[in-house]
Amino acid sequence: MTKQTFYVDQNKRIIDPELFNKRAEEAAEKMALVSTTQMRRVFDELKRLKRRVERIETEEEFKKILPYILMERSKIVYTVARARDREKSKSKFYEELKNLFENYLNTDQIIRKEDYINFCDFMEAIVSFHYEKALEKKQEQSYRGGQK
Repeated sequence: MTKQTFYVDQNKRIIDPELFNKRAEEAAEKMALVSTTQMRRVFDELKRLKRRVERIETEEEFKKILPYILMERSKIVYTVARARDREKSKSKFYEELKNLFENYLNTDQIIRKEDYINFCDFMEAIVSFHYEKALEKKQEQSYRGGQK
């Protein structure tokens, strides 16, 4: 598996032009059966931290909040474990949410304030695409259910 990153040029910090479009849509497709409520809950927590990060002015201040940012991964692990227990048929979709956080929300990816802001913007794009993908999956399941 190739390492996921926000950038096409890590040194120049040039964001991948497909990050908020194609890559976000593909991620949303993989998580289509994660409940919209769960997606919103996760995103709302990220936004809460993003507001704090945007007010930060120094690298030192960012280092102080970084552990709380990385703690979001543990919350996702908990969410996925609960979903796996309650909604076994949807567990692979929740695993994709967990994989996303494992790939992007770590100390290799989140080094600076801008990295976390990029991650939040990426999640915003995913949540936006997710609504459409979730609706399509529900309609697809509904259609198949009516064909029995």
